[in-house]
Parts: sequence; C-alpha cells; structure tokens
Amino acid sequence: MKMLPPVHVLKGDGQCGLYLCVNATINDDMVTYEMTGLEEPLGWLALGFGTRMKGTHMVVMWPNEDGTTTLSQRKAFGHTEPLPAEYPPRHAVIAEPRVSTLWHPKAVKTLAFSIPVNQTILSWSNPTERLIWAYGKIRPEKPHYSELTQHYIAGFLRLNLGGTMPEFVPTVEPAPPVEMKMPQVTDEAAPPVTAVATPPASLPKRHSSRIILAHGVLGSIGFLVLLPAGALFARWGRTFTSNWFQVHRIVNMSVAFFIITLGWMLGAIALFDHDPMVHLFHAHQAS
Repeated sequence: MKMLPPVHVLKGDGQCGLYLCVNATINDDMVTYEMTGLEEPLGWLALGFGTRMKGTHMVVMWPNEDGTTTLSQRKAFGHTEPLPAEYPPRHAVIAEPRVSTLWHPKAVKTLAFSIPVNQTILSWSNPTERLIWAYGKIRPEKPHYSELTQHYIAGFLRLNLGGTMPEFVPTVEPAPPVEMKMPQVTDEAAPPVTAVATPPASLPKRHSSRIILAHGVLGSIGFLVLLPAGALFARWGRTFTSNWFQVHRIVNMSVAFFIITLGWMLGAIALFDHDPMVHLFHAHQAS
C-alpha cells in the first residue's frame, strides 16, 4: 500500500475575486499574506488592515524590472495617496510565495509578505480579519517611497484566521500558461493547498454594470413615476371619468408591479453575479 506524505496543517484562509486572490497563513506569531494578481498589466497590489481607506495602515508591493520586489508600508490619511509610514505598528517583510498559489489559471504574479499576527483578532471566538485591497495598473519606481498612481479598482474582504488549510499537498499539478483555455475546475480538482476557490463564473463586467443600471432605472420608474401617477389619477381622475378605478388598478397592479418586480429581480441577479470581493461596497466608504 502506497504511503502518502504527511500533511502539516496551518491556520489560514483565502479568497479570490476578479482581480486578485489573497491567502493568509499563520505560522507561530507570524502571518503571511500572498496576493496573486489576476489582471494585466500588474502595477502594484495593496492590502490594508481596516475597513476603510482613511486611517488605515497598509502594505503596498510591486515587482521591479530587475526581478526584485518592493515593499512599502504606508498609511492613508484620507482619500489621497497613502504616505510611507516611518514607524508602522507592525513591521512587514517580503516573503517567498508558495509556488502552489500560482495554480489559478489567470495568475500573473504572486507577491507575499509576512507580518506579526494581530493577537487581538486571534483572541476572538470568531477570528475574522477585515481587510481592504487595491490594484493599480501602473508600476511605480523601485524605491519604497515612490509615488503611487491612483488604483484601478479597490474593495474589501474578510479572512477567517482561525480556519485550517494544509501546508503541503502531494501531487499538485502546475498551472498551465495563462494563454491556454482552462477546463472547468471542480471542487475535487482544485488544489486544497491554497484554500481558495476559483471565482464563480460571472457575467462580463460591462454586462453586470448594465444590469445594475437597468435595476436602478426600472426601480425609479416604478416607484417614482408609475405609482405616483396611479395615485394621482385615483385622486383627480374621478372628477372627469367613471373608469378612474380601472385605470388606477391597471397602472398600479399591472404596469407598476411588473416593472418593480423586474427591477428587483435584476438587482438580485447583479448581487449574486457580481465579484464577491468588490460587490457594491467600496474601500473608501466608512464601515
């Protein structure tokens, strides 16, 4: 009987979106975050320890042309470029990413850093860490204090630091080149080493935006135009026609009800098909 290699269990969690995957693994008093970019061009990636941009300490990383990686710890004081933090509350260092994080078919590059774990979060009964993230398309200069261009997109995520995932998994197939068309990956085929699932099949970003726009337009027409029109006709139509109630009923129960129901359904579709790491919440919003 063939013996399998031993599996060492680590604490951690991960999550994927349309633009990046984030893994967090805890080893003793350190936590390693791995940010895998899924979009080109990859300028810089950032992970912030908070629920909004203002007042949040963050780690920004970007690859350089000479093959090195720059790590810059910064703090945002508002909706402006985060400034380098001379004395951050926790000191981060560049870490070597695990090769297995590149299994994602759209993986461009993985940037990783280690930082002392937040012991306060680990002491909670549900040690879920709330983070913000950002992705920029323009690569800064090599020095850690270089100017950052505005992010292309940003969002938030939650990671359960009390979860478990294997540190070593035998026979993990390497990811094929990005240009190749990947077959659909099932839960059984996905390498468990990352504890990150492939993002669910979603509508194209432009299509999803159109659905959200249609949801808003239909809801506005139903609630702001049709319902008030039906009520006003019931109020004033009785003065010049005996069929006022039929018109009121048709406008409210047939036309307005259909429009509002269709708008609600489009809102539900946009909710479930949108990127779970972005949704409609933005990192610039307050918690």
